[in-house]
Amino acid sequence: MNPFRWRKMTWLIWVFTGLMAAWIIAGLSAAGDNCDEHLQGSAERTGCEAGTVIGGGIGVSALFCVWFLGFVILSVIWFMTRPTRRICPVCGTAARKGQTTCKKCGFDFAGSQAPLAGH
Repeated sequence: MNPFRWRKMTWLIWVFTGLMAAWIIAGLSAAGDNCDEHLQGSAERTGCEAGTVIGGGIGVSALFCVWFLGFVILSVIWFMTRPTRRICPVCGTAARKGQTTCKKCGFDFAGSQAPLAGH
């Protein structure tokens, strides 16, 4: 499958997933050590570190939920907008997906054979 021939919605889903992944990774890295250094060894420092870890976990969980919800919505749109016709490789006529032969030239979609002789 050639990625350059993907539909626009497929590209949108990939871009959205990449942006959300970058945002989640940035959120994880930002949840590092941001407590004051002068609080070393004190109970306040321990509380600050615990709060940072809990806040980072809540933030990353919220981002994951936003990603999942967006992915589901974009996937539903992707399925609803898929093409219902295909192009005959011989004559270029649009044919319905359930059609087994081209009405114009007789190309057999099921067997991918050459056009029928009488058409």
